[in-house]
Amino acid sequence: MKTLFELCKPRQSVFEETKREDVLNLSDLREGRIECDSFFEENYLTDGMNTLFHTAFNRFMKQGQTGVVKLTQAMGGGKTHNMLALGLLAANPEFRSKVLTDSEKYKAIGRVRVVAFSGRESDAPFGIWGSLAEQIGKKEAFSQYYSPLSAPGETAWINLLSGDPLLILIDELPPYLENAKSKTIGNSDLCAVTSTALANLFSAIGKAHLANVCLVISDLKAVYESGSELIRGAFRNLENEVNRSALDIEPVGSSSDDVYHILKKGCLNPCQARMKSILWQLLIKMMWQKPGKWDLPVSHLIICIPALKIHTRFIRQFVICMPDLRRIQVFNRQEGLFG
Repeated sequence: MKTLFELCKPRQSVFEETKREDVLNLSDLREGRIECDSFFEENYLTDGMNTLFHTAFNRFMKQGQTGVVKLTQAMGGGKTHNMLALGLLAANPEFRSKVLTDSEKYKAIGRVRVVAFSGRESDAPFGIWGSLAEQIGKKEAFSQYYSPLSAPGETAWINLLSGDPLLILIDELPPYLENAKSKTIGNSDLCAVTSTALANLFSAIGKAHLANVCLVISDLKAVYESGSELIRGAFRNLENEVNRSALDIEPVGSSSDDVYHILKKGCLNPCQARMKSILWQLLIKMMWQKPGKWDLPVSHLIICIPALKIHTRFIRQFVICMPDLRRIQVFNRQEGLFG
C-alpha cells in the first residue's frame, strides 16, 4: 500500500518561504499585488462564494434587487478572501469563464470599476469617502467634505458613483471606527461622521440611479463585546443601518465541508483516487517544530481529508483560526510518517 507521501503531493507554493507570510487584504487588491492565475488556481468555489459572485454580477447588469451584501463569518479569512475573489473577477473579465458557473450570462459585462477600503488604513486623511472618491478618479468632487471632515449626503454619493458598473468593497471597519472615536470633529467625532456617511451610502445604493453598483461589506457583530459602550453603540447603530438593505451571505458554510475542501485545494495538487482507500489509516495531528520529511520552516502545510467521518469535530478547532495555522502533519498508522 502506498503512503500518503506518495499519493498526495503538496503544491510548490507550500514550500515557498516568501509566499503568504502575511494574509492578503484589500490594499493588496487595490495596489495590484495579487497574481490572478495562482489565486484562482488555489481557490475553492464554495456555495456562499458562488452566491456572492452571481449577486454582484446580476447587479452589474442592473438585474439585481440587492445592492448591498453583508458577509457574515465567524472564521477569520473567509470574508476578506471572498471580497478579493470578487474584486479580481470584476476587474479581470478574462478569468470569469474559468471561475463563474454561468459565465456566458455575463459576457456583456466588461471591466468593472473596483474601489476598496480596508479599515486598517486608519490614517486616511479624507476619511472613507475621500479614499473612495480618489480611487474613482473624482477626488475633487468631494472636496467640500474634507475640511472639516463631514458626511456626504445621499445625493452626493449618487453623483459620485453613477456611471459604469462599480464594485465597492469595505472591510475591517471595527479598527477604523475604534480609532476614529478618538478624533474630535466639532461637537462630535470621526466615528459618528463615518457612520452617517456610510448610512447615506447604503441608502444611495438603493436608488435607481445606482442600479449597477454593488457594495460588499463585512459584518461588525464579532466586536460588540470589546471596547467601550460608546464604541459598541456605534457598531450596533451602523450594523442596523446595514441590515435594513443588505443581503447576508456566509462565505464558508459552518455546517459543511467547505473548510476542508478549501485547505485541500490550497495546499495539495490533485490527489489520486486511491487516497480514499487509506483514509481510515490516517491520524491528523498539529505539529509546530517536529522534524520530519515535510518539516517546513514557514508557510502552511494542511492536509485535510473531508471523507473521514470524524473530521468535523476533530479538525474544526484547528481551522477556526485558519490564517494563524502553520502546519498540520499527517501520519500513516501502519507505515509511519510518510513511509
